[in-house]
Amino acid sequence: MAIDNVHKVEFTEAEIKVLNDAIAAIEQVFKNKAVQLTKEEGRHFGKLGKDSEGWAIAVHQDVVSNPMLIPAHIDADSWAKNELAREILSPLTKRMENITQQMKDTNRVVGYSIILACKAVYKHAKVLSEQNVLGFKLYYDKWKVQFANRGKRKASKKTVNEG
Repeated sequence: MAIDNVHKVEFTEAEIKVLNDAIAAIEQVFKNKAVQLTKEEGRHFGKLGKDSEGWAIAVHQDVVSNPMLIPAHIDADSWAKNELAREILSPLTKRMENITQQMKDTNRVVGYSIILACKAVYKHAKVLSEQNVLGFKLYYDKWKVQFANRGKRKASKKTVNEG
């Protein structure tokens, strides 16, 4: 793929400020509300998934209509507040996940463009270094360490191939 065909992304200073301000505003809203679970805590708490969410909504609607169904040890007011929080958080979470995925994908494409440019410059330096053009050997020698362990790294790790 030619470097010119790779997606280009630019941000103005105003856009960067808007993004940072928006993230700061979200962080401020969640400052004393959100939790961040460890992996072990995440396994302990599980989650309300797409299979169980509809069932949980139906149960809550039934107990709202028939409070006699609620056992004494369940705090109905807390349950109602949690249900409202879920109604707010679920769509917001999906929107944020979509934005995060778009950011990751865009960053991946941008990174690919950077790798293509670096490889082109590297190959150019290699050719000129091999031709003993003054000044290129220093950079070629510095940059070739990226490929020194090619084939020696674990198969699961992806590396930039010299090509």
